Amino acid sequence: MTFHNSALVRLVPDGNYRAHDLARVEAALSDHQTLTFVRLPSGLYSASSAGESIAATGYVSVWVRDNIYVAFAHHATGAGHIATEVVGALIGFFTRYCHRFDDIISGAVDPQDVANRPHVRFDGRTLSEIGDQRWAHAQNDALGYFLWLSSTLAASGALKPDANAVSVLTRFARADH
Repeated sequence: MTFHNSALVRLVPDGNYRAHDLARVEAALSDHQTLTFVRLPSGLYSASSAGESIAATGYVSVWVRDNIYVAFAHHATGAGHIATEVVGALIGFFTRYCHRFDDIISGAVDPQDVANRPHVRFDGRTLSEIGDQRWAHAQNDALGYFLWLSSTLAASGALKPDANAVSVLTRFARADH
């Protein structure tokens, strides 16, 4: 394993990981808050917690895929309530923009125009689309991950979808032809 940080190299001097070495690395990362993710009031995570100083880069935005990864990590480490809150916030976003699914399913819009697709990057503070920027929302894997984690949480009993959530989730698999 190659380290690019001299402080971490000192924690595993011979390059061979053992449980106590990993515990030291984890403690060091924790001390430096490397593994700390700052949640937005919506319950979602922006791509960076550096704040408004990087607003022009778009990294203050929320990406569906990133949030699914973070939510699944919480689920896998016993913090399922956080995973459920993230999925709930994403359901809230997709609820607001159900027309994107409906318009594509009905053929009312061209699915090849990525602006017509369900957005996978948005403002996580307001759960609003970012209208003034063109973005490649053709990330079906991100939508699939969302559906997968929602289903996983529902199957485990952690997520108890109400009628609105079911309505949103069924749009991911619906095809009227």
